Amino acid sequence: MNGNLTPYLGEEEFVTALLLDLTSRDTITVASCGHPPAILVRSDGNATYLETPAGLPLGVGSATEQRSYPWAPGDRLLLYTDGLSEARDAQGEFLSLLDLGPILANGDVDEALDSLLARVRAHVARGALDDDLAVLLLENAGVREPAGTAS
Repeated sequence: MNGNLTPYLGEEEFVTALLLDLTSRDTITVASCGHPPAILVRSDGNATYLETPAGLPLGVGSATEQRSYPWAPGDRLLLYTDGLSEARDAQGEFLSLLDLGPILANGDVDEALDSLLARVRAHVARGALDDDLAVLLLENAGVREPAGTAS
């Protein structure tokens, strides 16, 4: 990916990214290219960062390590930009991302994201973020293999 992207970037430009492999039904494999870590939310609302060794951003280098984590039906994965991780209240306190686990575990994915965005707006001064924000919430829906398919 780094080799494909680098020709389009200027000398001082780079892009952070998380690369995910979700092809296994019960495992997430993650490689970080300088991006904030994904948050795994179990169906009970328990949230943890999927820590991976910090790789270089795309456009700077290509050395990354990957890590694999269990991925069970009902689990959700929050991907986000630094607009979320750097959201501060009027006193300069950061929003506690792991405390968002119960919000992200409740309702369907759209409802969970609406609740997350409402919580962020309530946290930041005047309800206005200082940085752009992008969030993506994935859910392991526990899709079964068709009958007659071997695992």
